[in-house]
Amino acid sequence: MTVPLKQAQTDLIALIAQVESGETVTIERDGTPVARIVRPDENARPRTFGIWEGKWEVPDSAFSPETEKEIEDLFYGDDA
Repeated sequence: MTVPLKQAQTDLIALIAQVESGETVTIERDGTPVARIVRPDENARPRTFGIWEGKWEVPDSAFSPETEKEIEDLFYGDDA
């Protein structure tokens, strides 16, 4: 089902009831889809952000003043 934004604002509770019964609701602004209301997938795996999560750690030395100076030198030259 597709509804205009103004209708979604006034009929939100009814739209949620339709989503609860399994329907997907698409909200449009000026004929362009801007949002979709769907039931949450109970079987979905939690998303892991980043392919290296848990496999690599940033060492504390990466945040040292010496490292910041090295980065500045790389971008702005040694006179920064």
